[in-house]
Amino acid sequence: MPESTTLHERLLLAAVLISGNLPTIEPHLDDFTPAALQIWNAATGLAERGEVISCLNVWRADRRIDPVLLCEVVSEFPIDLPSRHVNLLLMALEGQVRRQREAA
Repeated sequence: MPESTTLHERLLLAAVLISGNLPTIEPHLDDFTPAALQIWNAATGLAERGEVISCLNVWRADRRIDPVLLCEVVSEFPIDLPSRHVNLLLMALEGQVRRQREAA
């Protein structure tokens, strides 16, 4: 399991990479770990240019991204969780971050 990203980040990023869609709500980018932010920025850059969001295109957009991490992120996505729920997954990420901050 990739330790450079959190579970909720991996679920959100996998949904984005599988569906090719970004959430319709804006995330709090300071909540992302550096590795997740790097993937997020590459995906949003593709969307802004009207290009298809996929693992391969994200990696081509930023070759500093670990291709193994991209594969692990997508391969861990639960098959019974529809990737079209990118907004729900973003909300889960933000809820997790809030709980961690409140517990600290």
